Amino acid sequence: MWEYHGRLPIGFGLDIAASSIDGCTTWASNPLNPDKKDSSVCYNKETKQWVAQADVTVESKGESRPIKFQFTIETTQGLVLLFPLDDTLNRPAYVHKVAGAPTDGELVWNGQTHSLKGHGTIDWTKANAKRDTVWKWASFAGAGAVTITEGENVSKTTSSIGINLSSDVYDVQGHSQENGLWIDGKLLLLLFVLHFVVKKKSVNFSGKVFSLAGVKFAVPAIKDKETWTVQSLSQTETVSLTFKPIASRSDNTNVVLLVSDFTQSVGTADIVVKFSPKAGVQYEVELHDVLGVMEDHHAIW
Repeated sequence: MWEYHGRLPIGFGLDIAASSIDGCTTWASNPLNPDKKDSSVCYNKETKQWVAQADVTVESKGESRPIKFQFTIETTQGLVLLFPLDDTLNRPAYVHKVAGAPTDGELVWNGQTHSLKGHGTIDWTKANAKRDTVWKWASFAGAGAVTITEGENVSKTTSSIGINLSSDVYDVQGHSQENGLWIDGKLLLLLFVLHFVVKKKSVNFSGKVFSLAGVKFAVPAIKDKETWTVQSLSQTETVSLTFKPIASRSDNTNVVLLVSDFTQSVGTADIVVKFSPKAGVQYEVELHDVLGVMEDHHAIW
């Protein structure tokens, strides 16, 4: 696997945009030349696109090669979450997720230019994270089959599908509040229950909002070779995901006060999602061999 990575203490070299739809987030790995940006992600308000670019050197088994790309991701309906990470409300997290959105651009590798036209995802997060943080995450985008059954009427289409799933970090009663499913750029209205604390008073809401119910990740012992699975906790909306890694990047850092036990695997998945947005209507969404990422992380920072 060819890989690029960089790390500087206390966020040196990293400039974070004001928000997911305002400005640029940039990374410069050389503190002596901070004006040379290795990579950036910017939101263009005029075209309503995210623009991602990188011009870096990747390494594999002692060999290094340059790689360069620039591509755009179209704006579709977003899953935007402002979530209190503890009951004091002093640890907010802002999350903006998009999956299955149209992409276009080019990648230059080994002297050849490759098209990046297809389906993409956005994961823009800024948070005052807990010192000890755990999360699991899945993100996939591609073409899939959508079957809608309403009484005796059955329709089948091929659509652009995106799915975002997580657990352990934005959970309420075991259900992540950032789980979502996109069909042709539309984030579907699915049932969930929200419970949070405002000034020590418990508040409950339930209704049709932008979320899938919670899921359970089964992470294998050998994360870069064995199969991962994700299954729903709900009996109303059912999610079944089986993932086979192609390549993985990992980090195992333990330096007294800082710990990072991290695996991000790239691979393909078979996914089936079944749900009923209203009485008498049943959706079944299927994706086979769809590309995406799975992540397992424990950090003390």
